[in-house]
Amino acid sequence: MSAAIPVMLYGRHGDEPFHVNTETIDVSGYGGLVTVSAGITSSQTLILTNARTNQDLACRVARLVPTGRGQMLAGLEFLRHSPRFWDSASTADTRK
Repeated sequence: MSAAIPVMLYGRHGDEPFHVNTETIDVSGYGGLVTVSAGITSSQTLILTNARTNQDLACRVARLVPTGRGQMLAGLEFLRHSPRFWDSASTADTRK
């Protein structure tokens, strides 16, 4: 489902911690799609913070696609199914 939700991503480049402020493009109970300019890598584990609710959740970078504008689209997959992470009944995935 399309949704622009402000989020923060936290991770590490080698030994150096980093964080990125961005917003979602699409969300589901399994993850979300965001734009990033930081040098994240496919399969990297990150902490995703929903800025509306201040909830944190571990996720992994499932897919990276260059946008051609110096940014990447990052498909993030939650490490555990979390249908209420986005704090909206309309974004909860009710599939079993």
